[in-house]
Amino acid sequence: MTQVASVPHAKSKSLIWKLAKILGGLVLVVIGFLALVSAVFIWTEWRAEHRAREFCAAIPVGADIAPFVAKAEKENKWSSSKESWGYSFLFPAGFDAAYCNVRTDANGKVIERKTEMMYD
Repeated sequence: MTQVASVPHAKSKSLIWKLAKILGGLVLVVIGFLALVSAVFIWTEWRAEHRAREFCAAIPVGADIAPFVAKAEKENKWSSSKESWGYSFLFPAGFDAAYCNVRTDANGKVIERKTEMMYD
């Protein structure tokens, strides 16, 4: 009777296959994590721009700006700053920000408003 000797390269192929599967799983986890982070940043940018547009649309031309500045300060969800031309309301989003810029006259009445997204 002849005995079949065990083949050492069969075990090494099995080990290589296991390592490849583990490495492939890790690559998929990393790709999934990066996709999740990207989706969160895209959503925060969309949400900031949406909030800025919604806020700007609620400010009628000719209205007094004071109640809207008070609202921004009260809710403390965004910041506002007084500029030489009027007010700028900032809506942060990840690394970027959406702005609602409101131009006012000397009496604090709204002349113009516009929304813009500022990218880093």
